[in-house]
Amino acid sequence: MSLLPPPSLLRCRCGSRSLSSARATNAFSRFKASWQEVAGVLVFSAIPFTAVKAIANSSLGEALQRRMEEKKKLYQDNSAKLKALSDKARKESFEVLHARWAMLAALGALIPEILDLTGAFHFVEPVWWRVGYSKLKGDSLDYLGIPGLHVAGSQGVLIIAICQALLMVGPEYARYCGIEALEPLGIYLPGDINYPGGALFDPLNLSSDPGF
Repeated sequence: MSLLPPPSLLRCRCGSRSLSSARATNAFSRFKASWQEVAGVLVFSAIPFTAVKAIANSSLGEALQRRMEEKKKLYQDNSAKLKALSDKARKESFEVLHARWAMLAALGALIPEILDLTGAFHFVEPVWWRVGYSKLKGDSLDYLGIPGLHVAGSQGVLIIAICQALLMVGPEYARYCGIEALEPLGIYLPGDINYPGGALFDPLNLSSDPGF
């Protein structure tokens, strides 16, 4: 009794193997290129680099390099000038900001003393640089001398500092973002970040006077 498969099955297996090997050979030969094609691709790829190198070594390339160096120096000088102008504008902006806060601080220091001297209001401590000491002693400080309207209630200086920080968040955010940050609140100012103008910053309308 023979254990070999039938001849027809052997022929089928051999035929399938030869067919698969033929397909693999055809797929490989499809991507196979001759040395002439490879050399052509290399030469064609080197043409742009060769052309750029030739132009750079020519008189035209040297003229272009000189022009670029001149423009580079000009641009560097302009950049330094623009940076200096930017720094100057930044310092002027801070100067205006600090002057504005100084004027507000002067009003806060003078008005309580004037009101106390004229008798319009009576303060526990009208002198601005003694207010903190009075608060540390436990005195009740009232806004404009109105009884019950205490400065941070009966709390200490830390609560006053926290309240001051919270009250400053809004103005400082508006200053940082510019006057456009006030537009969602319905406040439209005609000027810029340094001189906003309007009734809030120019109640006497001094900006309309050419002398100012």
